[in-house]
Formats: sequence, C-alpha cells, structure tokens
Amino acid sequence: MGSFLVEDLLKEDPKKAEKPQQKLQKWHTAEIKRQRYTFSAAQVHCLEMVFVRNRYISPEKRLELARWLGLTEQQVKIWFQNRRYKAKLKMENDKTTELIHELYHPHPPHQHWSVYPAFPFL
Repeated sequence: MGSFLVEDLLKEDPKKAEKPQQKLQKWHTAEIKRQRYTFSAAQVHCLEMVFVRNRYISPEKRLELARWLGLTEQQVKIWFQNRRYKAKLKMENDKTTELIHELYHPHPPHQHWSVYPAFPFL
C-alpha cells in the first residue's frame, strides 16, 4: 500500500475540483428559504369548519376557499394535507392511550343480577 502524501492532493486534476465560486453559490442557495406563513385565527377557524364537513376538498372548492381567505391554492392544499395527518396521529394516539388504560385499569366483567335467582340475603 502506498502512503497518502500532500503532494498527491496538489496533483489533483483541477478540472474535477470545485472552484470556490461554485461552493459559494451552493452555500448561498441553500440558505435562501421561503418564509413560513402564519395563518390568522379567522383563517384557521374557517379552514377547520370546512375540514369538519369534508376532509378532502375539490380543486374548485380549494380555489374558491383560497380566494375567499386571501391565501394561495397551494397553502390551502398543504393545510388540508397537514390537518389530515394531524387527525391521523391523534386517532392513533387515542387508540394507544385507550389500550394502555385498559392494560392498567381492567374493567371487571359486568354482572347482571337479573340472571341470578333472587338472593334473599341482600
């Protein structure tokens, strides 16, 4: 096995090496992010009201709702996707909580006194 020398690095093909300008451009574009939009309470309330009625919304209704709320179609679409995912997680969490509760707090079997003959000593 040969040893790794600094000279080997210096002999590297300059065409394959990234130029500092390219690295800077990659770094610069990675930093640029879209700002996150915060929905107003009124917008969330309206979106929730529509979601309660229908978890999926047609493209026509989505466009109408977006215009009415002053949002983009994309924002409404993503809001519905996120809300469905949130509902799914809550449902799974509720099921898990219920199972854990049943494990640690088992219910005794229901006893119906009507099945037993009259017991005079009660």
